[in-house]
Amino acid sequence: MRVGCAVAACLLLPREVGAVGLDHRRMEALIAAWRAKGFADGAILVARDGRPVFRGAYGFADRLRAAPSRVDAVFRVGSITKSFTAAAILMLAQDGRLTLDDPIRRTFPAAPQAWNDITLRHLLTHTSGLVNFTSLPDWEQRHWVGKSVEDVIALVRDQPLQCIPGRKVVYDNTGYVLLGGVVARVSGRTLGEVLDSRILTPLGMRHTGFVSNLGPPDRASGAIREGSAWRDTGWMSNIRESGAGALYSTVDDLMKWDRALHDGGVLSPVSQALMFADQGGGFGFGWVISVQDGRRVWWHNGHVEGYGAMIARYPDDQLTIIILSNNDGAPVEALSRAIATLCLGTRDLAAP
Repeated sequence: MRVGCAVAACLLLPREVGAVGLDHRRMEALIAAWRAKGFADGAILVARDGRPVFRGAYGFADRLRAAPSRVDAVFRVGSITKSFTAAAILMLAQDGRLTLDDPIRRTFPAAPQAWNDITLRHLLTHTSGLVNFTSLPDWEQRHWVGKSVEDVIALVRDQPLQCIPGRKVVYDNTGYVLLGGVVARVSGRTLGEVLDSRILTPLGMRHTGFVSNLGPPDRASGAIREGSAWRDTGWMSNIRESGAGALYSTVDDLMKWDRALHDGGVLSPVSQALMFADQGGGFGFGWVISVQDGRRVWWHNGHVEGYGAMIARYPDDQLTIIILSNNDGAPVEALSRAIATLCLGTRDLAAP
């Protein structure tokens, strides 16, 4: 394994940065401090009013080959995929193809009768009571690459519900895999085809897609540290076109996604309001709805083997922070909060 010096490449627009209270030197000092605490490799974008005011790449895109990171590199984004799946469901609801209160057994009639009361709304808000299939003790020992929604149903169908549907929030990936299957069955196309035709192509998101369909040559290689060495984790997702966590993207493409969601380029005003409303327990549809230092923030993270991702939107401040890393366990959530603090001046978090 070859390991060289870390490389950083940044684009900074001084006047726009000043508009969000972001100082170039303090920003670089903050990122340097967090790199010492685990953000080894990746890309960062900060946007104001839908325009980038900071873009930076740090460390390596491929540690085993000592290839420097690039701000346009492609990363797996894990559970940020859920926001796309939720948007596809809302689009089909707008089209009159389904309702959010449809039972899941309407689409998957072979699902167990214990799921009779589970609706699409429950799946969207993590209140279905379904067990999280990725938390089952033996799931990693199974061969999952290329498996389908039906394979997930078969795995969890005999597991008892964790609560009465709608009663409480229990975060799970199972529900969003099922929602991806709902999009495919209701539309008559694959989830990837729906996202491509209705979101990715219209928005010009040319560097976003499902990992099972493409291994882009400009991807950042995921890595896990094992002692003093790094191990490449590979690229493929466990479930083909998983609505829970199988997309790849770039910081610039995710900025387009963020802007379209908030400028009305994707959803109707009613659907947009539903997506970003706290439906209970701090979840909207595909987003966490919360408050940080007195400011509203809508966010979601993503963690799959070898990759960490974070997107956070401060709607009242028109501030968006996107962080993608090809290191397993990178502290993307804490770094995002620190960048927001620096931008908004709520507290002094110049170091972790």
